[in-house]
Amino acid sequence: MNGYNVNILHGLWQRQLLAEHQDICRQYGVVLGKPLIEISVSEKNLGCWSQLGRTIRISEVLIQKYSWEVVLGVLKHEMAHQVVSEILSEETGHGATFVRACEILGVPPRFRKASSDLSEEIAAEPAGESSDVIRLMNRISKLLSLSASSNVHEASRAVEKAHELLEKYNLAFVDSDDSGPDSYDNRLICLGRQRVERYHRVICSILMDSFFVEVILTSTFDPASCRVLRAVDILGRHGNVIIAEHVFHFLLERLPVLWQNHREQSLATSAHKLSFFLGVLQGFQEALRGHQRRNDKKIAPASGERLPALLGRDEPGLRDFIHFHYPKLSRRRAASLRLYGESYQEGIVAGRELSMNKPIGSPEKGSSLPLLIAT
Repeated sequence: MNGYNVNILHGLWQRQLLAEHQDICRQYGVVLGKPLIEISVSEKNLGCWSQLGRTIRISEVLIQKYSWEVVLGVLKHEMAHQVVSEILSEETGHGATFVRACEILGVPPRFRKASSDLSEEIAAEPAGESSDVIRLMNRISKLLSLSASSNVHEASRAVEKAHELLEKYNLAFVDSDDSGPDSYDNRLICLGRQRVERYHRVICSILMDSFFVEVILTSTFDPASCRVLRAVDILGRHGNVIIAEHVFHFLLERLPVLWQNHREQSLATSAHKLSFFLGVLQGFQEALRGHQRRNDKKIAPASGERLPALLGRDEPGLRDFIHFHYPKLSRRRAASLRLYGESYQEGIVAGRELSMNKPIGSPEKGSSLPLLIAT
């Protein structure tokens, strides 16, 4: 692991876990004593709280085998025991008082079980999607494969149908009571770098505009390199999150490919790269908007009645879910940026063509939502 010996590595992990402990306390407004953090070698007990020595033990197996998001879930579990010991001063174990402590600290349900059960829960595969979501994913996947057709009209029809299915999926929840915590999910995507680029922010804005999700800029720790890296967290209903994650990766992977093709056919230098990227994303937005307008005309009621409002990122259940995971957030707009006009315009053209392969959704013209930042 990056050439560190075990003692140094454990020391760096301990320091990061202590920083995470302090940040969790700040986020949730909880005052806890500073614990001693130990790295254990246990394979069964992934985490442990000892009131006697005010010690939290986290297994090195957990850190090496699972994502940092899972490590934080176990850390929160042990912090909940600390809340019971130092604030609630009641029962030990995993009874009603422990559940109350978990609510205070925003401990996800899957991390609230006893240690032995917790190990099994983390090791188990995530629960499968509902049959409705699976059917939706299969239908949209087939349509998107058709949208790669060289026949423009066939591709356009496939894209419009895919978007119509996604809207119907979300309209189904407008009048339903299906808005509990289990209805929502999140996917944390590590960017693998220590800064968020402008094109990352624009992609996140597209997802929020068009895919019925909220996106939060945050950070995550990489135990292998012992670096704090930037990440995006996509939150929403299960199906929406899966699609939004797919679109995020698709756009991120296509941008350098399109740029390389553009460089081979032009005199553009590396200084024009960002302008081209942003142009591609603008073109993608414009193409999505065109599909949405045609779809709206097709499904609009003949009586002229207003279509039901899609809940998406504004639904109360999602707001509660976000607040549970991120109690303190701030909104920020990116600073202005100089663009190279020719590369930007050529990027727009490429983005419009790109949308024929993998589009769903429709942002408003010129929209650029301020992103939520985990503070």
